[in-house]
Amino acid sequence: MARKREKQNISKLDRKIAKQKKELHDVLNDNKTKNEWSQKLEAKVLEEKIQTLEEKRYQKNRTTLLARERLYGKTISKYWTTTNKQKKAKKPRNILYSLVRLGSNSITQATRSSKMAQIARDHLLLKH
Repeated sequence: MARKREKQNISKLDRKIAKQKKELHDVLNDNKTKNEWSQKLEAKVLEEKIQTLEEKRYQKNRTTLLARERLYGKTISKYWTTTNKQKKAKKPRNILYSLVRLGSNSITQATRSSKMAQIARDHLLLKH
């Protein structure tokens, strides 16, 4: 129950930003406005509010990160070990759905993983 609540827990600032973005979307898609100029003016005001809220969120995250670094940065802890790990970006993998065995006159395709692994091993042995 606590995990469920924690997943749903959104900061007030994030809720305000989402609300402002929804209002902006409604203003831009509203065809009932009196004229285009007032619609653009209202959209500009909402965009500026969203910008200031996002800047506030950025500054808040920055100060909490600096405080955490001051507290846990020099002592060996879980925070220290995770921040000092080199972060490697995971490369996307190419999925092979089948391999072709080049043999004598016939060409056969293998789609089962075990047979594909055997073809790869045979290819490496022939290569070396």
